Amino acid sequence: MRALGAVLSLVFAMCMFACAGNQPSVKIIGLGEASQTSADRLVMLVEVVNPSQTEMVLSRLQYSLKCDTWAPVSGTVALARRAVRPKSSEILQIPIRAKNAKKRVDGLSYEFKGRLFSVDQRLERSWRVSAKGTFASQSSAVSGPSLRVIAIR
Repeated sequence: MRALGAVLSLVFAMCMFACAGNQPSVKIIGLGEASQTSADRLVMLVEVVNPSQTEMVLSRLQYSLKCDTWAPVSGTVALARRAVRPKSSEILQIPIRAKNAKKRVDGLSYEFKGRLFSVDQRLERSWRVSAKGTFASQSSAVSGPSLRVIAIR
């Protein structure tokens, strides 16, 4: 009986190890002003990468964002069953409200942590995701007078 338990534990561990490589990842690719009326409303552009062989249907993202000069920001965003094709990625626009957002963000370090949820045939799965980096101003990418785009170094 102990041998069966050991074998099952080994098989479970191997399955978990094999599935770990298919975990989605995120990259923060930009930050922009959401509107001209409120300086503390921003839109963070987050790329979700699906490395697996199957489509991933995103349902929500719980996140926290810490930056050098801002109060920590956290929230949950419903993703309306957004599909990410196998071996592909999608860009999500995550609205955030950050105090002191008008301050210069060039060179501002950030730490993004969260949990990404997807649904698959009535089952919900989730993964921890994170990213660290520094915002760098890139005014040449601006495509309109009301949008400030911040690239990542």
